[in-house]
Amino acid sequence: MRPVCKSIRCYRWRCADETGQSAVLFVLALTILLGFAALALDGSNAYLQQQRMQIAADAAALAGARVAALGGDDIAITAVVRSLSGRNGATTVIWGYTPSRRGIFVIAARDFPTFFGQILARPTTTVRAESAAVVRPLSSASALLPMTISCDQNFTYGQVVTIWDKDAKIGAGGFGWLDWNGGARGNPELIDAILNPAESGSRRIGDWVHSGPGVQNSSGVKNALTTWIGKPITIPLYDQASGSGANLQYRICGFAQFTLVDFDFQGNPKYVRGSFIRTLRPGDASDPSAPDRGVYGIVLAR
Repeated sequence: MRPVCKSIRCYRWRCADETGQSAVLFVLALTILLGFAALALDGSNAYLQQQRMQIAADAAALAGARVAALGGDDIAITAVVRSLSGRNGATTVIWGYTPSRRGIFVIAARDFPTFFGQILARPTTTVRAESAAVVRPLSSASALLPMTISCDQNFTYGQVVTIWDKDAKIGAGGFGWLDWNGGARGNPELIDAILNPAESGSRRIGDWVHSGPGVQNSSGVKNALTTWIGKPITIPLYDQASGSGANLQYRICGFAQFTLVDFDFQGNPKYVRGSFIRTLRPGDASDPSAPDRGVYGIVLAR
């Protein structure tokens, strides 16, 4: 217990003693505050770097899965994965195929300096992010040519096949042409639908679509189809037909893409020929249970 001061000299001694203690406490408190500030600043930076790596991993996985789906080899996949991850700040990256081999996974990492971590002997730190992108058949699609063929069609990719034949009638009184709105139908509407595929709207597996009119060998239809020669276009496939004539409908079972090669509506037999191809379409729904007919979407799996 300290003695009670009874003189000015004693008070001065006591004040000097307490001033020294306050200075020590202030230094300790300041050190603690700086430590918390360092943790907050480095923690915030680590969070931002983590988000950056997630973007890098997602972008690389999507790009790599696209290359793989279109037939690219490991060298091509590695090149695009490294390019996309590096452009988003990753310092190291690894990738591999998903167990189903329908996509790829990517792990992107970044080493970066800390602001105050050096005080704690941690001058740098590392963040990692993982992503996977898988390729799935489409369960819905838009921008379709108003023509359908059976899901049982021979899909020999890259070879020219007859995809429409007048003698191979599809349903009672149907020839494979489609009518998107189910109202009055005829040459002008079919021509417009061929020239403007966006008029199909979005169609899903299980939807029923009305049959279009007859063989339709008018000059307008032929001119409209000519614009698609050598170009890829997507068509819906059917697995069931219901009704007949003007009431005929087809049930969509999947989607396929082909490049139109040629057609003949005057000779015998009348036909449309094309080459089926594999393709990716962004923005459309994909489903692992949908029939695989070469038209795919890519989705992030994690």
